[in-house]
Amino acid sequence: MNRPSGDNPWRNSTSRKSGSAKAGRGKARRAQFGPRAFAARAVSAVVDEGKSLNEALGDRQSLDPRDSALVQELTYGTLREYWSLRAIADEKMTRSLKSKDGDVLALLLVGLYQLRSTRVKTHAAVSETVDGANDLGKTWARGFINAILRGELRDPTPAPDRECDAESYWNHPQWLIESLEADWPRQSDSIMQAANTQSPMVLRVNSARTTAAEYLQELHTADIKADTVDDAADAIELEQPVAVQRLPGFENGVVSVQDVCAQMAVDALGPLPGERILDACAAPGGKTGHILERCAGNVEVTAIDSDERRLVRVHENLDRLGFSANLAVADAASPGEWWDETGFDRILIDAPCSGTGVISRHPDIKHLRRPSDFEGYATAQNAILDSLWRTLKPGGTMVYATCSVFPEENSQRMQAFFERTEDATEIDPGERFGLRCEAGRQRLPGIHRGDGFYFCVARRAA
Repeated sequence: MNRPSGDNPWRNSTSRKSGSAKAGRGKARRAQFGPRAFAARAVSAVVDEGKSLNEALGDRQSLDPRDSALVQELTYGTLREYWSLRAIADEKMTRSLKSKDGDVLALLLVGLYQLRSTRVKTHAAVSETVDGANDLGKTWARGFINAILRGELRDPTPAPDRECDAESYWNHPQWLIESLEADWPRQSDSIMQAANTQSPMVLRVNSARTTAAEYLQELHTADIKADTVDDAADAIELEQPVAVQRLPGFENGVVSVQDVCAQMAVDALGPLPGERILDACAAPGGKTGHILERCAGNVEVTAIDSDERRLVRVHENLDRLGFSANLAVADAASPGEWWDETGFDRILIDAPCSGTGVISRHPDIKHLRRPSDFEGYATAQNAILDSLWRTLKPGGTMVYATCSVFPEENSQRMQAFFERTEDATEIDPGERFGLRCEAGRQRLPGIHRGDGFYFCVARRAA
C-alpha cells in the first residue's frame, strides 16, 4: 500500500508539564474535575501527548459512576468525530489558541460533540462545558468557549464536503483514508462508516458451563434483550450495552465480553482435549479462556505475553473463569528463552498489528497510528511467525490472526511465510471467516458482522 509519510496534520503540539511536584499537583486537581473537563483532558492526552485511550482514562475511579459513564461517552465520541469537530471549531474561532492550551481546544470539541451527537440538553451542554474551563484552571477561556458554542447553536456549520475535505467527512486522517481506498476500493466507505459507529456488546458463553441458547433465556429473564450470532457458536449480541454486573453469572465465569471475530480465532484453531497449546501474545486472555472453555479445562495451555502488567489481566480473567494455564512473561520471537523443547499441537498467534479493524472500539487508533509504524509491525510479525513455527509439532496447526484490515499485515505477510517455509501448507477455514485473500481470509467491519479480523491457518508437514 502506498502511504503518504509524515505526522497527522491535525495533531496539536501542546506543552507537557514535567517534574514530580507538578505531576503530583496535576493528579490531585484531576480528581476534582467534572466530567467535561475530565473528558477534555483525556482527549488532549491522546491527541497532543500520544497516550492510549486506556491510559488517558485510567484514573476514572475518582468519579461518580454516572459521571464516569458520561466521561467515556464524551471522550470516545469526541475522538471518533475529531476531524469534523475540529473543522467546526476552526470555522468559528476568531483567534488561535496557544500550543499549551490543547486542553481548552479539547474542551471546546467536547462541547461541540454534545451539541451535535448527544441527547444532552443544549443549555446544559453549553453551561457545563463553559464551567469546565474553571476545572482546567483557565477561567479566561469561559467566554471564548461560550461564544463558539452559542454561535454554533445559532448558525450550525454545514456538513463537510467529501471531495473538498475528506478528513472531516470521514473523520479519519488523510493517510488512512488513502490507504483504505487503495487496498479496499469497493469496501472502504463501509469500513470507515463502521469505524465511526459504536460497536455492539457481544458476549462469549462459557461452553463448559452452559450453551448460548440456555444463557439467552437467562438474559431474557433478567430483562436484557439479546440474540445469538450465526457466525460464532458461543456468541450472544446484546441489543444495548449493559454493565457486566447485570449479566447473570458474570462474576462466576459463566460469560465473558468478547467480539464475534475474536471468538472465531479459537474456531479456526480447533483445540481438542488433551492437546498442548500455545497462545502467543495472549493478553488480556480472552482467547486463552476460550480455548480452556472449549476443552472444559482438559488441555495444557501456555499463554505468553511480553508485557508483565497485561499478563496480570490474563491471570485475573482465568481466575474468574475457574481455569488455569501456564503463564509466562516472554517474547514470542525468542522461544529459546522460555520454550522447553516440547512441541505444541496447536499455536494461536494474535499478532501485534495496527489494530485498524477495531477502530470502532478504540477510536484513539485513528490518532495514534502513523504510516511509519507498519515497517515495525512487519518485522515483528515475521520474527514471531518464523520463531514459533519451529515450536510446532509435525502435523500441528498454527493460526495467524490480526485485528487489522491491511493486506501487508495479513495476506501478504502469510503468503511470504508460505513461500519461505517448505513444510507449511495453508488450510482454508471456510467462507464464514471472510473474503478469500491471496492467503487466508479477511473479515471487514461494515461488510461482515463484528470487528475487522484476519485469519490464516497453516499446517506443518507430518
